[in-house]
Amino acid sequence: MYICLLPTEILLHIFTNNHSKNLNHRSHVTLAALARTCRKFQEPALDILWKDINGFKPLISCLPESIAHTNAQGYLTLKRPLYYGEWELIDRYTRRIDSFTVVSIELDKIDIRVAQALMSAPSPTPLLPNLRILRWFDRHEHLYPLLRNFLASTITTMQLSFRSTPPLFAQSALLASLGARCPSIQELTCASAGDSEDAFCEALGALQELFCLETGVLNPRVLLRLTSLPSLKYLQFGLETYNINEMQLDSPTIFSRLERVHITAQSQSVINNCLRNVRFPSCRSGKVYVRDDDDLEPHYPLNIPDLIISLSECFSPALQKLHFVLGFDFNALKEDTLANPSSALSFNAITPLLSFSRLTDLRLD
Repeated sequence: MYICLLPTEILLHIFTNNHSKNLNHRSHVTLAALARTCRKFQEPALDILWKDINGFKPLISCLPESIAHTNAQGYLTLKRPLYYGEWELIDRYTRRIDSFTVVSIELDKIDIRVAQALMSAPSPTPLLPNLRILRWFDRHEHLYPLLRNFLASTITTMQLSFRSTPPLFAQSALLASLGARCPSIQELTCASAGDSEDAFCEALGALQELFCLETGVLNPRVLLRLTSLPSLKYLQFGLETYNINEMQLDSPTIFSRLERVHITAQSQSVINNCLRNVRFPSCRSGKVYVRDDDDLEPHYPLNIPDLIISLSECFSPALQKLHFVLGFDFNALKEDTLANPSSALSFNAITPLLSFSRLTDLRLD
């Protein structure tokens, strides 16, 4: 049987299998050639070729050469605005995009005309109507309106890195609208700090399908909001010195559904304070990383027993995996400090860990 007589589903499987084994430029060239071979091959080949796209260059490259070109400064630009028929041409490809990634170095190579044209798309629907995965790693505030054009209700995985300190107003405004525009997000990676925390908190309330959240420093109000999310199973967040006092709560914040947690703290005092006021009764895997920006030597190792007690109170006996990493150069300690018997941990210091009867993976670095 000639391959061109096979059902489209079979062709799609064959092309996908070949592409997944050869993720390189040659594989893309092969798919492009298949798309031009015959009409039977065209649709499945284009579906695979446009499934995962990096940057805006592929979108612009499908336009006629009389419209898109590279100027004398090396920027990808447009000679004139796009007409309706040309938007239809772009839509023929963009509706196939499942995953879209944007990085700053790529945006540095496009002219503002490209961004303005994409922000002026005539369709009321998102620019990528079937997008599921969006990764946006950029620092340009003037391109946030363009990012807004990519936010769609179909998105389930999103990674945002704005790299702006302090956060810009446009960033906060965008975060505040995230829940309404992308309510189906299941996995979200987004650094949140300063003025963006309130906007981030507002957005989280609408993300009822959120399963995994990796974010930056959080305040107690945002942490409390996270406890109400019914689907949240994995949480990675940070704590800084400035919100130590804010963690002094009347009652602990309890994450009753969380299965995995990863906490990064600025110092031992910060993590101790957090662990006293947050509980993870259903957690199976816990990771704690302490950067210890403070001068550690006067406090080491006296805080370690207190830290172990805090860990035993924060996590339940259901815990199976516990990794605690102290980001401190122990080579910096004086020799007489290490030789001092009081620097050694006694058995009583680690006794609280015995409450974790299901623990099979323990690292105390």
